[in-house]
Amino acid sequence: MNKNITEKIDKKLIWLKNIRPLEKDIIQKIQDRFLVEYNYHSNHLEWNSLTLQETWALLKTQLITTDKNKKFRDFAEMNWHNKAVKYLRLTDKLFYTENFIKSENLIISDKLIKELNQIILIEDYKKQVRDEFGNIHFVDVIVWQYKAKENHVQRLSDWSIFKFASVIETPIFINELIKWFENNKNKYHPLILASIFHYKFIRIHPFDDWNWRVARLLTNMILMNFGYPITIISSNREDRQEYYNALELTDANLININEVFEPNNLEKYNYFIEFMWKRLLNSFEIIENEINF
Repeated sequence: MNKNITEKIDKKLIWLKNIRPLEKDIIQKIQDRFLVEYNYHSNHLEWNSLTLQETWALLKTQLITTDKNKKFRDFAEMNWHNKAVKYLRLTDKLFYTENFIKSENLIISDKLIKELNQIILIEDYKKQVRDEFGNIHFVDVIVWQYKAKENHVQRLSDWSIFKFASVIETPIFINELIKWFENNKNKYHPLILASIFHYKFIRIHPFDDWNWRVARLLTNMILMNFGYPITIISSNREDRQEYYNALELTDANLININEVFEPNNLEKYNYFIEFMWKRLLNSFEIIENEINF
């Protein structure tokens, strides 16, 4: 991977450290923007129907529109997701002092992963899924529990079935992921650490639903514990496609899930690391624009 990527990010981080502390009104303005845009885009990537304006109104005023075309569950999902953002204190951490950031112990556990699933899922329900043979059936999505049925997906590009970790493999690979993170959190650059964690989590796909949102929450938890701003993966058509393309290109480098947990294969994640680099740079630009507005 090009070293200029991490160097450019580090220069941005130094800039952010040097402008702290900001005036309270500026901090509030930036926090509000990240809170609304992160919640909106992370849910809109999963086809939540709320607009950016409706998301703002809901999070700031708890206003629920009477538009009959809007599903009540879409409002509920946005609220649940926002509770997870608050639980991880993602917007608060944006302006923590350096000493406070360093005092926090960054730990990802099986319990935390399941807690996030519980916060944003809230209640059990049924979901349509596809098995490894391409057959569609329904499964019970159970809060707090890892998947009970295979949750493979059909690729959009070639219509083949792409396999995630099996039901039996899931707790084993989650344990491997947690160990990998603990062993490398002080070794890899935070951008590399968070990007690879995101990809590994998605390749496991441990839950029957809401895997993507949990992955993005944990990715931001990692970055923000190193002082970086919230990273928003935009749901706009081009950005959404770039997100999935970066994942697919990385998939091609790691065809078998066992390869995902092989040591010393950082170069195989370059496509996704570079994608996350662009999104993180965009977050720094948001802060710069709000300060200079």
